[in-house]
Amino acid sequence: MLTSQIVPMRHRGFTKLASGGRVIFWVSLVLILIFARPMANGAYDTYLTILLVVNLVSLLFDINSLRLWLGDDRQVLGHERSV
Repeated sequence: MLTSQIVPMRHRGFTKLASGGRVIFWVSLVLILIFARPMANGAYDTYLTILLVVNLVSLLFDINSLRLWLGDDRQVLGHERSV
């Protein structure tokens, strides 16, 4: 994962807009885990619960980053000037 972030940081910078693509997938996964959660017992049920919590936290961070970007916080990390 770290190596996939080096290229954008080095060549074009990294903006909060990157969270926009992740929001689509996180929302889908969270909705599936909430409404279409399979019946589970024991360790698998615990795993699904932890997965849901981690995805919700990640989704909150991504939604906040997207909200900031849409609100004109368009600085490019790794570059001195903003876009």
